[in-house]
Amino acid sequence: MAHLPARPILASRGSVTFILLGVSPCQTAETSEEDGNVDPTSNEVGVAITLVSTTIVLVVWFLYYKASGTRRRMRGMLLRAGLDPSIETDADKKAVTKGIRQRCKKCQTEDVCERWLAHKITGDNYFCPNAEIFELLRERNIRTA
Repeated sequence: MAHLPARPILASRGSVTFILLGVSPCQTAETSEEDGNVDPTSNEVGVAITLVSTTIVLVVWFLYYKASGTRRRMRGMLLRAGLDPSIETDADKKAVTKGIRQRCKKCQTEDVCERWLAHKITGDNYFCPNAEIFELLRERNIRTA
């Protein structure tokens, strides 16, 4: 491994310029003595792959977490509104439940919904984007068993 001098080094990769300062025991770049160019090492590549992998895992986990919360809140809302949650799988009502699910996924009042479902807030579910649809379904006597 080549020794980096204590003075700053400018290293270029395409249109990006990096400034490397000092000497580190965990060197992540090697300098060619002849031309002063910085070459990436396997450590840099490994760190980059690890960061990208971690980012992908976190994004997938967040999306799964958000989807499971949406599913749970939607079923809770159906029950609390006096509707049978099995209408989600009813072939006759697939278009309706797809619309309910889409509005639930885009809901901006998840925190209020959580508190309402936990009976910490009283009153109607006026905050819910599906409130009118739940009311229409209730009027059509699609009740819980």
